[in-house]
Amino acid sequence: MDTETNLIESGREYIIQKDYKSAEEKFNETIQLNPDSSDAYFELGKIYYIQGKFSESVDRLKKAILLNYSNPHAHLLLAKSYKETNRYEDSISEFKKTIELGYQTEDLYKELFETYRVLNRPDFSPEEIKIALENGYEKELHQLVQKYNFEGRYDQTRELAPLLLKLIPDDDIFLRNKLLNELEIAQGKTIISSKPRRLTVTLSNRCNLSCIMCLTSKVKWEISRKTIEEIYSLFPYLEKIMWQGGEVFALDFFEEILLVGFQYPNLRQSIVTNGQLITEKIAEKLVKNNTELTISVDGVTKEVYEYIRRGADFETLVRNLQLIRELKKRYNSNMVLNLNVAIMRSNYHQLEDFIEFSKEYGFEFICLMPIHIHLKTPEDIFTNQDMQALSFITKVIPKIEEKAKLYSIRLENRLPRLNEEHINKFLNKTKNDSFKNIREKDTTKLLCHIPWQQLLIDYDGTVRPDCLCRIDKNAGSLLKDFSLENIWNNETMVEYRKRIFNHDYTDFCNNICSSGKICESHLKIP
Repeated sequence: MDTETNLIESGREYIIQKDYKSAEEKFNETIQLNPDSSDAYFELGKIYYIQGKFSESVDRLKKAILLNYSNPHAHLLLAKSYKETNRYEDSISEFKKTIELGYQTEDLYKELFETYRVLNRPDFSPEEIKIALENGYEKELHQLVQKYNFEGRYDQTRELAPLLLKLIPDDDIFLRNKLLNELEIAQGKTIISSKPRRLTVTLSNRCNLSCIMCLTSKVKWEISRKTIEEIYSLFPYLEKIMWQGGEVFALDFFEEILLVGFQYPNLRQSIVTNGQLITEKIAEKLVKNNTELTISVDGVTKEVYEYIRRGADFETLVRNLQLIRELKKRYNSNMVLNLNVAIMRSNYHQLEDFIEFSKEYGFEFICLMPIHIHLKTPEDIFTNQDMQALSFITKVIPKIEEKAKLYSIRLENRLPRLNEEHINKFLNKTKNDSFKNIREKDTTKLLCHIPWQQLLIDYDGTVRPDCLCRIDKNAGSLLKDFSLENIWNNETMVEYRKRIFNHDYTDFCNNICSSGKICESHLKIP
């Protein structure tokens, strides 16, 4: 064995022993002996990479490649070194050279696609996409398409999605529908071939409570078996379905629906409930299946809660929340817990307390919404223009937002707040003035995908894209149109898609969305 080989082997032994200083000395000695030793430069690059000295690693590896271009390990390590110094384009170039030299491993592709994701661009050749799918990276590629649409980068979706669609098996109907849907959004299609990806379903108006602000009890509604069967037929395509009432746990057929839904691994079920009828058996099923649970709570004290939610027991609510908190911890569950609060005269003074309540019981999201404007009740402080209440809300909102951020609670605040224009209007109001006619200014270009992705069945059988959509813009009714399929591409749904894509939504969509009050994850699947 010659001197150069002895030095190289000795240096490698020092690397194994993590004696990097001695290893470095051996490789530098090799270079003094033979300035064209590619192996010595490569090993030095390896040492510097291990030690986090990435600039030195890049320098030595470039020299190693200059002396021996065909060493794939040098290209791979150089790619990783470039990545660590945020030189992503150079990193991708070296990853590709590694592949060209025939060195293809799972780790290599993982590094490559992670780098693509950092750059947020579809720089994939059809062959790379095929290799990515073969190596289990289809999730990353599809997430990238979804990210482009979420950010309104439709050109990039139109480039990447068709390539992916060609490679998805025909029998993978969930993935094909998801990708086709993203492509049709990016194409601005108004009549679409993809099926809904989300549903919100009011099953019945039956309820165990008589809340003072409830509208659903005014109308008799229960979903038909035919519609349930149609919803079942959509389960293979759905990412999420939200069940609401009335009170869903008061329905004897709801458990059957849940169990059917649990059979679909891509489907996340979400439930809106008052939380009063949740038993330990039900709670365990929900927690184990990572169900999303939204609990409506309109008071954080017994007096306020039981006044608003007539027939409810505050101790039962607290006991069930404690049970869910314990079960989530026991099963290490990914259950998401949300809080819905309808703000009115009886509870607006508790606004700040709702954040503390959310923190105590593990709520990850809280939605503050005004009481329904159609109730015509003294509880409605918004259309009744209660300046004292509205001023209080305006002052406390910044504190609420700050606390929510501190506790890592996502907050969606749909409450109107006063600005100078509102105050002047109130001070100079005439008999015909109305708070609901004060439109908040658009603060952002509306980028909403809901009409391409979702339908909502409301408490009277009417159907529209979402609960936030104006009820005078309903897309149809199950009592008249008989099926969701008949509504999905009807004239009104086409109008929704056309107006949103052309940014012609001012007198068509709810101003609360275009004024920036609704979080993007509600308007688009993130």
